[in-house]
Amino acid sequence: MKRIALFADGTWSKPDQKDGSAQTPTNVVKLSVAVAPQDAFGVDQIVFYQKGLGEQGGLWDKLTGGAFGMGISAHIRALYLFLVQNYAPGDQLFLFGFSRGAYTVRSVAGMIRNCGILRPQFVEHIGDAYALYRDRTPDSHPDAPQSITFREAYAWPDAPIELIGVWDTVGALGIPVTPLRFWTKPLYEFHDVALSSHVRYGYQALAVDERRKPFTPTLWQTQSHATDQVVEQAWFPGVHGDVGGGQTLTGLSDGALLWMADRASRCGLALDASLLPPHGDPAAQMGDSMTLFYRLLGQRERQPGQSNPVGREGVHTSTLSRHSALPNYRPPALERFLAMRPVTYLP
Repeated sequence: MKRIALFADGTWSKPDQKDGSAQTPTNVVKLSVAVAPQDAFGVDQIVFYQKGLGEQGGLWDKLTGGAFGMGISAHIRALYLFLVQNYAPGDQLFLFGFSRGAYTVRSVAGMIRNCGILRPQFVEHIGDAYALYRDRTPDSHPDAPQSITFREAYAWPDAPIELIGVWDTVGALGIPVTPLRFWTKPLYEFHDVALSSHVRYGYQALAVDERRKPFTPTLWQTQSHATDQVVEQAWFPGVHGDVGGGQTLTGLSDGALLWMADRASRCGLALDASLLPPHGDPAAQMGDSMTLFYRLLGQRERQPGQSNPVGREGVHTSTLSRHSALPNYRPPALERFLAMRPVTYLP
């Protein structure tokens, strides 16, 4: 048995990105670096990190990948190929992503649910597996005969996912809201927003203060029959980058990073704590994501408390700390959510 951890970064994000002379890695990068090669019992842990959309090629890729989400299919298949080449029955799978990278790993999880993980000798069927996953007909449902037959013929018998951890999945049904959205929607939308029952633990950190219209969050709708599944969707203070990182200011994003690291380690992923920040700062300066371009598009407040059931969507304790420490910090969306008396998620 070994552990496989996949990391998919956000748009235009890469390990060595800078703001001036300052290194500004995202939380995806920071957590991937902290994964130990082995745990205390000698269990191997292997990591695959994927740069964000718009960082795989030149200017054209930066424009089409970053602005319109082109290349998502290739990213999904690249992660899936890594699993085909490295997975063996009994391995534990951990998937992490930020922003569109969160969409990517959630899609990989859906693909595994539909198609299983191909045995290495059937690697040439990745295209068929992806087509089956993307099909929208009832015949392609994971429990439909066509999907079952495909898994029995080409995939390992069972491939549960131990954990999916994401920072701020954005876009209606996972699709970035762009001028081409209505063209790309049939290609890239989730089958649904439910967290599949073959995932044991699902954690999502959400930015309560983000107001950009194209950054509408996509929460999991939990399934009532998945009684053993643990899901936490925690609202953190700050905007998109204050939760997923990638900025010079890290006081807020460090809190969201440490929360995810804590959940991952509880699920068995061995981490080197010396490579993680010692603590976050809930009163730290918040980023300003409402640039002129996004102001022209208008704004949309986020609406905490909309997932079902609400009991799996809560507020992180750092949000309450900021609320108490800063009298002027009273975002309307948070005020409405606190009136619902949501569950509080601790570090």
